[in-house]
Amino acid sequence: MGLHIAWNFFEGNVFGFPVSGVETVGATFVSIEQSGPLLFTGGAFGPEAGVLTNAASVVGFLLILLWVRIRSGKVALRTSLAVPPTAMTNR
Repeated sequence: MGLHIAWNFFEGNVFGFPVSGVETVGATFVSIEQSGPLLFTGGAFGPEAGVLTNAASVVGFLLILLWVRIRSGKVALRTSLAVPPTAMTNR
């Protein structure tokens, strides 16, 4: 949740892009005039609707997988996280 809040804060209040279709109200640190094809810019919805943001997310995900592989020697799902805890007994 913290990453999402930080993303929205920097996207709107710092860089002046629309956040999820909502225009930034008030001053921003950087003043921009967005232009270009909607496929890349995301149009009125903002950069998160553009192809470049999705491509950057995939690259970031792959870099995280590579980092985990280098640090631990393998990448695997932890199925133990999906197992519900055993019932607690009253003592």
